[in-house]
Amino acid sequence: MPDPVLTAREVATEAIDRGVPGIVVGIVADGAPVMVETFGKIERDNVVRVGSITKVFTAVAVAQLVERGLVDWDDPVEQHLRAYPFKPARGAPPATIRQALTHTAGFGEFRRLREWRWKTIPFAVDDGQRIPPLREFYEDGLRGTTAPGRGYSYANHVFASLGQLVEDVTGTTYERYIKERILDPLEMHSSDILLTDELRPRLAQGWHVEGDSATKVPLQHIVIAPAGSLHSTVDDMLRFVAWVSTTGEVHGGDVLQPSTLATMFERHFETDLRLPGQGLAFTRDDVDGEAVVGHDGGFPGFVSSFKAIPGRRFGVFACATALDLVPMSIVDRTIEAALGVGDPVSRMASGIRLPRDHRRHAGVYAPILGLSADARWWNEYGGEFRIDADEGGLVLSSPRGSHADGVRLVPGDPDDERFWVGAGARMGAPQLLRVKFTDDGFDGAIPQLARMRKRSELRSVRFYKPAWKIGRVAVPATAALSSLGAVLLRRRGRARTGRTARRSPPR
Repeated sequence: MPDPVLTAREVATEAIDRGVPGIVVGIVADGAPVMVETFGKIERDNVVRVGSITKVFTAVAVAQLVERGLVDWDDPVEQHLRAYPFKPARGAPPATIRQALTHTAGFGEFRRLREWRWKTIPFAVDDGQRIPPLREFYEDGLRGTTAPGRGYSYANHVFASLGQLVEDVTGTTYERYIKERILDPLEMHSSDILLTDELRPRLAQGWHVEGDSATKVPLQHIVIAPAGSLHSTVDDMLRFVAWVSTTGEVHGGDVLQPSTLATMFERHFETDLRLPGQGLAFTRDDVDGEAVVGHDGGFPGFVSSFKAIPGRRFGVFACATALDLVPMSIVDRTIEAALGVGDPVSRMASGIRLPRDHRRHAGVYAPILGLSADARWWNEYGGEFRIDADEGGLVLSSPRGSHADGVRLVPGDPDDERFWVGAGARMGAPQLLRVKFTDDGFDGAIPQLARMRKRSELRSVRFYKPAWKIGRVAVPATAALSSLGAVLLRRRGRARTGRTARRSPPR
């Protein structure tokens, strides 16, 4: 069985050799660190920005309110959010807290659709500028774009609103609540939502890397703090990962009851047990019979990731000081080593006979939720996927992005002809693709959670140049705060001016 520490060290070293400026990695087992190492231009006590991992802390704050009987998972968000309107799509029922925590509340990427064309991140301000409070930032309110529960759509503004909900219910600022109720009990004393005067001198420099050159990324602050503003260190994050990986037994048993934390790990949204599901803020997958939970994060200059195997009391955290997917690779390969399973290539099924009618899956597939909710599919892949069939099986491809050259899919379950797997790569990081065909489309992990519907070839974006141009130009800047959206901007950032461009590089 591969050694998890050696695996993490090997992936990190390879990334430094190819130009990633700095990486920190930590591993915990049975609640205690077994590895804390730095690579490149970063020190162990440096503060890093963990991006959207902040969402898990916001979710823990909401879970505390549930334990105190102040809210319920299935209460409408608007019942407790008083600072500004939070309305569902017209004609749709209200979105619940549970749906908000699983990215199924029916809200998209944008406050207003015109943000689609912005060339800067619409929820970031330069260092030294005033950060508006959320009640001011959202003074016009938020409105859903599709019915709650219809599908998964990563929603930064919804998680920001959950942080405002914590303020409205408790009468305490979000920053103070997180500090007093979560960070301090977990002994995360070098962590804060705000970049305090104490933490600022220790903040690691984020970098924009292109080819052999690296330029400093100017410091910006995130307006929607509950969705991605946590500053922390590798040692502090390991205290958090130890808490998660032991289901609340280590570090701060008074933060949440273990049963509540276990509830957050459960699949509250899923389409198939063989595909990743979504817990309450935690991502959830099942590998070799073990639940794996975690979250990723990114903002210009930083990418981070953590995952834990509660059943093995094991967890790992990694962060890079550049917009690069290596933290996800480190975490994934380390988790695979701990479980004794192989990488995506070795995990592909082999020897399963092709179904006789596998060619029926050939065609064009597109996301189902609409322009705002499906913005990330336009951003990274061009808005659709094509499935081609041949004598070897199926090939999935997209107009652009990591799957533009095609990914071979093979049967993944001898008892289910509709389930297929493939070994792909995303920005150079190995990814296991999983697809479950349905009567009118497919559900999948490619690698994000996807719900696609088959459409006519004549409706393909490849046949409509104006639509294709929209896909090329309209890259949502809001993706920068997402777990992987920030990485998609790595070659498009304008590091010297602090502006983050949204055009994709030509294919």
